[in-house]
Amino acid sequence: MMFLPGLLLSIFVAAAAQPEDTGPKRVRYEDLPPAAQLGVRVEAVQRAWPTSSSVVIVPSTADYIAAVASWTPTLRFPVLLDDGTPQAREDIARFVRGFRPASVYRWRDDGRAAPAGSEAVSGAVRSVWARAIPGEAEGPRIESDAALWGRWRALGVPPSGVVVASMQDPAWTAGLALAAGRAQPLVWVSRPPGNIGATFTRKAIADFSAEVERLCESGGLRWAALGDDVDAVTLCMSVPSRVEMEPGVILATTDVLGRVREGESPGVRRWAWAGQIMGSEARSAYTAMCALFLNPSKAWLFDGYPTSEPWSKFSMRSGVEYLQRVGIEATVEEHPRGSEASWRRRAASPIDAGLILINTKGMANEFHLEPGRCLPGDVPFLQVPAMLHLVHSWSALGPSDRDTLGGRWLERGVYCYLGSVDEPFLHAFVPSSIVVGRLVSKYPFGAAVRIDDAPAWKLACFGDPLAMLGSPAPRRDDPPPLQGARSLADDLAAALREGDMATAIRALVLLGRDRDAADLAKGLLTEDPDKLTLGAMEDAVLSVYRAGEIGLMVRVFDQLPPGVASRPDLRDALWHATFPGLEKSRDVRLLRLLRRSIRPESRLRDAIEIADPYAAAISTDAAVEMLAAERALLGDPSSQKEVDAAMARVKRQRR
Repeated sequence: MMFLPGLLLSIFVAAAAQPEDTGPKRVRYEDLPPAAQLGVRVEAVQRAWPTSSSVVIVPSTADYIAAVASWTPTLRFPVLLDDGTPQAREDIARFVRGFRPASVYRWRDDGRAAPAGSEAVSGAVRSVWARAIPGEAEGPRIESDAALWGRWRALGVPPSGVVVASMQDPAWTAGLALAAGRAQPLVWVSRPPGNIGATFTRKAIADFSAEVERLCESGGLRWAALGDDVDAVTLCMSVPSRVEMEPGVILATTDVLGRVREGESPGVRRWAWAGQIMGSEARSAYTAMCALFLNPSKAWLFDGYPTSEPWSKFSMRSGVEYLQRVGIEATVEEHPRGSEASWRRRAASPIDAGLILINTKGMANEFHLEPGRCLPGDVPFLQVPAMLHLVHSWSALGPSDRDTLGGRWLERGVYCYLGSVDEPFLHAFVPSSIVVGRLVSKYPFGAAVRIDDAPAWKLACFGDPLAMLGSPAPRRDDPPPLQGARSLADDLAAALREGDMATAIRALVLLGRDRDAADLAKGLLTEDPDKLTLGAMEDAVLSVYRAGEIGLMVRVFDQLPPGVASRPDLRDALWHATFPGLEKSRDVRLLRLLRRSIRPESRLRDAIEIADPYAAAISTDAAVEMLAAERALLGDPSSQKEVDAAMARVKRQRR
């Protein structure tokens, strides 16, 4: 793996900077804007590093470290952590659907892996780059970070950014992958300052910024200006995403960090673009692997704005043209299809797009369309992992809170997300079409979503700021160099031979074979229901949903025990799937299931939406009783009045 200085790259320049009919232009690297130069450097590493067409699933963080440490400068592969939770399994399956590997393996190190610790993690990064490259008889000894950075310089690996992590925060798993996979220095803080639900003070963010700068300097890294060694900072920790610079003045941490400071205040001049990764060890590993290995081939753009000024400046139409020029299939929903009804019909099935751009209005817990109003529960499921640019005030107010838009999108599996931690006003956002133009022009995500030369403001970037719509790395069929790795396809075959249908369904889900998982569940439910265990049904229900088997989904869901059926994501999927036919439904089992599955965060709307079909299919008295029971759980008078109106309407229909 060698990189030549003076790298030239043919790129697409955003249409805002050139006439539409000029097409691609070849430009000199030194003439590119700093963000595009950074993208060229990032993509140079990605394109020069072959990828195995295999995914490896590991059961522990120690195994994760060992698996990543087995990467070489000539072959790498995605490593995902299965911690036994439903979210981890869904994340793995979603990644597999997006990556489309030739093989999926399970691997454990049989006790040889060292326990997780900062030295073990840093050692894993050094191990990757200590291996020989073609033309070398053997790799060098790399026993320090300084030696590692010297190795990168000797190989001509272009610098890009720095990764900041702490072993006191589970997101270190992302730090390991991004340091090894992008050839970035990994620096450690002893303890993260605060947590994602807190807010930095002016002094606290100044102190934290100074610590990041000191960590860069201690490694001899040039960081003070764009174009040097560090043009990106990736925080792999759940530090506060908000900063209160003055009483009532809220800024985004990732827009304050990476600026030349003026005392305790962030200056206008930027020295790096920043992003933040948070979550469990498994989720953080997923986020990093998505950024390293996925290349979106489809995009979904939804414009919920009216056609009048100033909203029309955010039209997405030209963005579709940019995407099509580079071979990305784009679907746009806009006026007159930018309504609540259009949104919910589209969200009835998962979104199969790796890039999503949305324009809406509202607050943290709602978004208004033209016409209509949606709730966080209306955020669609994702068929594949996605990058999200969300033009909407307050969406990132509580990124770890699923009752906010940002929290729900992150739960669904977006791995890069631009959202607002406060009211930024419309002009603070880069219009979606310009974001698209920048992304196809090789801007990294963290730079594409930022207005150039603007002061620090309220927009937060979550995920790897260096994620790109880049060219995919060359794929190789070489299996991962992991002794004892078991093919998940072989495990599936063995489970089927032995009649272990629970293991078979779980394997099918992890392999991304939702249609087969649904067919197996359907056959068992019909012919051999005893083999469809409760665990198998829980594993299968979202695959059945993704396969579009709504009737089967209702049958499976109806048999789940209350503790499983109350899983918030499963309830969301049930309401998504049944929305299109709900108004005319007379299916008593479905309606009673929905009654049991009313979501606390959308209790008012859920109850009102099933009231009329409930009355028609069961009885008016039953519908009124249902509404009265839900009314008693609503605390605010305005919501109670809406339920009263619904009860009155149902009673009138009886007469």
